[in-house]
Amino acid sequence: MVADRTRGRRREIGDVAHPERALNMHFYMPPRQPAVDLMSSGRTDRVVLDLLLRELPHYGVFPVGLDVVLDTENHYAAENPALPTGPRELLQRYVDAGYLGVKTGRGFYDDYAQQD
Repeated sequence: MVADRTRGRRREIGDVAHPERALNMHFYMPPRQPAVDLMSSGRTDRVVLDLLLRELPHYGVFPVGLDVVLDTENHYAAENPALPTGPRELLQRYVDAGYLGVKTGRGFYDDYAQQD
């Protein structure tokens, strides 16, 4: 199950039978390549994220870096100042350190395969 984040609004994931299978996904359509932003719902099993990170490139969709995620989160926060600051602060620390996820081979995890 995926709750697509579109038009600057988060679609909430309600009560589901298997919260470990739920996550948020936002698709980008930049000129060079389609991209996707995968975000845990807070209870998403890492196995689900790993599966999507492995399979989505077979369909021409690639993950974005944490810098893009931070930009998106800042946009949402500008529209809704009541959003908690903790996630953006954490993302900012990672971006400042150069840890952009699959873009740099290091982010929330450090076992990303290097991208060409």
